Amino acid sequence: MDVYDVQTIHSGQIVMTTQLSEKTDSTSAQMGCMEVWGGSGPRNYHFERPGIEVWIGSLSANLQCAGGGDLHLISSCASGRITRFLLADICSRGHQFAKVSAELQSIIQRHINRIRQTGCVTELTESLKQATDRGCFVSMMLATYFSSRCQLTLCNAGHPPPLLYRAAKRKWEALKPPRSMSSEDSTDSFLDATEYQELSTGMDYGDMALLYSSSLMECVDERGATLGVRGISDLVESLTTTTTANLPMDLLSSVVANNPTLTDSSDATVVLFRTTAKGVGWRDNLLAPFRLFCRAVDRVSIG
Repeated sequence: MDVYDVQTIHSGQIVMTTQLSEKTDSTSAQMGCMEVWGGSGPRNYHFERPGIEVWIGSLSANLQCAGGGDLHLISSCASGRITRFLLADICSRGHQFAKVSAELQSIIQRHINRIRQTGCVTELTESLKQATDRGCFVSMMLATYFSSRCQLTLCNAGHPPPLLYRAAKRKWEALKPPRSMSSEDSTDSFLDATEYQELSTGMDYGDMALLYSSSLMECVDERGATLGVRGISDLVESLTTTTTANLPMDLLSSVVANNPTLTDSSDATVVLFRTTAKGVGWRDNLLAPFRLFCRAVDRVSIG
C-alpha cells in the first residue's frame, strides 16, 4: 500500500496533514485572479482557471536546506486568461534554496499579466546565472497558456521535455523543437542548462500537457533500465485509461514501485493540465482593469 505525505488546501492556504495510509484523490482548491500558488514539499491538489484544468502531485525528501529540491509556481493574471507554470529543480545548500525560490517567485509575480513570456525568461536567465555564481544549479521549465488563443508557449532550460497529449489522436508525445524530433533521439538525456529551447503550439479542447521532475528520468523500470523520456511517456500512456485526476499521483506511484528510495534524496513533481472550454466570467472581465493596479496575492509555501 502506497504512503504519501499530502497537503490539503483550504481557502487558498496550504496546510500539512498527517501521513495517509493510502493514495488519495487530489484536493480541489479555488485559485483566483492575481494569485501565485505553489512552493515545495509534498502536494496533491487540483484547480480550474479559464480554459484550463490543473492537477499537481509531488513527493518530497524535504531536504531543501540540505541539498535543494523541486519548486513549482503557478500564476493567474488579472482576468484569468493567462496561466503560467514554472517547474524548477534547485540544487543548493543551506538558505540558498529559499533565496533562489524567492527570486523566481518575484519574477513570476512581476510578469503575471504579460502574455508573452520573453521578458520573464530574460529575468529568469539572469537569476539562474546569479544562482550559479553562488554555487547553485537550477534547471527549469516555464510554460504559459493563453486561453483566448488556446496557445501554449514553453521555455526549457535543462529540464526534461514536457509530454503533450492530443485528444484527437489519443496519443502522448514528447514536445521538443523540430531539430530534436528525429526518431533516433530516443529519450534519455537532459538538456544542457545553458541551452534554452523555446516553442509554441496550439491546443484543442481536451488536449493535455504534463511537466515532470528531472529525477523521474533517472529512475529505472521493472527491468532495471533507465526510464528516460520514452520510459516516462510509456508509463503515462499506460495510465491514461485511469481517471485524469489521479494521473500525477498514479505516475509517481508507478515510478516509486520500482524505485522505493527515490524520495530518500530527491523530490518528484508532476504537473498536469488539460484545456477546457471554460471562459472568463463577467465579474473577472469587469474587475480585470482595476486588478492591474494591485499586487499579486502570494499563496506560495516553501517546505
